[in-house]
Amino acid sequence: MRLDLDTTALPTLASHCLLVGHGQKADVVWTKADFVAICNIMRNGNDPHFFMIPYQKEDGTAHFAKAQKARADNYTDWAWDTINGKAKKRASIGFYPRNGDGKSCWAAMDFDGSQGHGNSDDNHARERAFKAFQLLLRHSELFVVLCTSGSGGWHLFVFTRQFHAVEDWIRLLKQVAALIGVNIEKGVCEIFPSDSRGQVGYGIRAPGTWNPKHDTFSLIAFENVGPLLSAHTEEIKRVSLSYRSSHGVKDPDLTYRNEVSVYRGEFDEWQTRFAITALRTRREELKMMVDHIFRQVGRDVARRNAELQYNEKTVTTAATLAEHLQELEELWDWWEAQWLAELSESERKKFEALPINSNDRTAFRIVRNFARLVNEHGCDFKIVAEHLAKRLPATLQTACNIPPRFCDAKILQPRWPMYRINWQHGTAGSHEQAHP
Repeated sequence: MRLDLDTTALPTLASHCLLVGHGQKADVVWTKADFVAICNIMRNGNDPHFFMIPYQKEDGTAHFAKAQKARADNYTDWAWDTINGKAKKRASIGFYPRNGDGKSCWAAMDFDGSQGHGNSDDNHARERAFKAFQLLLRHSELFVVLCTSGSGGWHLFVFTRQFHAVEDWIRLLKQVAALIGVNIEKGVCEIFPSDSRGQVGYGIRAPGTWNPKHDTFSLIAFENVGPLLSAHTEEIKRVSLSYRSSHGVKDPDLTYRNEVSVYRGEFDEWQTRFAITALRTRREELKMMVDHIFRQVGRDVARRNAELQYNEKTVTTAATLAEHLQELEELWDWWEAQWLAELSESERKKFEALPINSNDRTAFRIVRNFARLVNEHGCDFKIVAEHLAKRLPATLQTACNIPPRFCDAKILQPRWPMYRINWQHGTAGSHEQAHP
């Protein structure tokens, strides 16, 4: 994705309307469905646990941390309730412009001001943001959101319908910065993605969200993302699941309505094998299912299986769906710790070199299990992209991109159409280990 800009003059805004003040709160500009769509787009297809949590500590200091166990959909709702004043405790949400394939469908520029004191630095930030905005707005393939940062500065977000390589986004934003005569440096102008921090990079708050550093909100000055959000919403409706809870009504805690299907083992065997059909067996059936599927699927697929397991139960249980899913998370965390402990030194080095909370790390565990089952005597094995995509879950293209990337990282040896693990195995873990 290259952008050829006219360096002699800035384009006019044509018929677009720009609010020249400090903008409006997000709930005045967007509906909740709009905001949810924006956050879903900014996830870049990453794991629901891969996002940024901006928050305030008890002493009032602001912190920005990668999520661990929290889910992006829950924080999106909480962030929206904070914007419209319904949240008892304030929350925000941010995202990373990068996925496991090294691509993104959005990018951003952060023009720093004077932390909200209204001096000349604020004016400089505003002027630079508007110049960058005018350069990008002229390109019909780009969708933009211009908003305040909540601290005297400005954020400029750029979205596209397609994913583009992170390197292309970095080059584009550097071109824009050069054309408006601003240096890319902390305290002046920062870009997202950038090439300044590892494989993940820095995250940025979603437009319109609460800024915990100054207890203020990002205000929307301009946006033309309506067509992009509409297309996204229609796609979700097209592929959404239609199912109900065992009580005949939709449970507000249900998730994963974007999936066309969910992997439940070959011929959906897990549906019957771990069904809850007898009183006081719910936790035991859940535990047996997690023990069985941990090495075969990603956490999201496991969570969806647990949801279905609960909704399809034929007996009454004391535990709610939320409690059932919380137990799933605890069991999954326990198994992750056991699995990490069984890795050999070589395996651990290769695993830790992969992006945190990425499809690649989940795929590493699944592919390692493929090899463990067939590779007792150094045999080659196949990686069927369709099967891997269902188990992650991910798109077919994402699954197709993983084996070649693993070969580049010396994780796999390509022996087309087969593969061979390129490390010495650790001791295979037992499925009969006692849980805490």
